[in-house]
Order: sequence, then C-alpha cells, then structure tokens
Amino acid sequence: MPDLVPSHNSHNSQISQADTDQELIDLWLRTKQSPKTRTEYRRDVLAFTSSRPGSDLRHVRLVDLQDYADSLVT
Repeated sequence: MPDLVPSHNSHNSQISQADTDQELIDLWLRTKQSPKTRTEYRRDVLAFTSSRPGSDLRHVRLVDLQDYADSLVT
C-alpha cells in the first residue's frame, strides 16, 4: 500500500514509504515516543484489522472507523 509517512525524527525531512499495511502501521508507531503508547496502539490496530478479515487499510473509510468505535462503546 503506497503511503507516505514522515519519519519519526522531526529534524529529518526524509519520507518513508510503506508497501504493506504492516509497514504502514510500523512507520506510524515509530512516530510515538512512549513504548507503552506503541504497545497499546498496536493492540488497538490489531483489534480493528481483525474485525475486518480479508480487507486492507487502503479500503478503510472514515465510517468504518466510526462504526468500529461505536461498537466498542456498546
């Protein structure tokens, strides 16, 4: 999945590219400084993606995220 994500070093203007959902998630998590935050976000992303078997992130729409968030509240 081609997507551009800024590198985790704000002083570095290098852009990294992700070719898969996992690479995109890993690049995004690298932007988080706290190991606990990375662990919790990884768990949350895994729960969301597990709720959508056979689908990848490029097909996720805002309404999908909103529906998933609503399902957590009920």
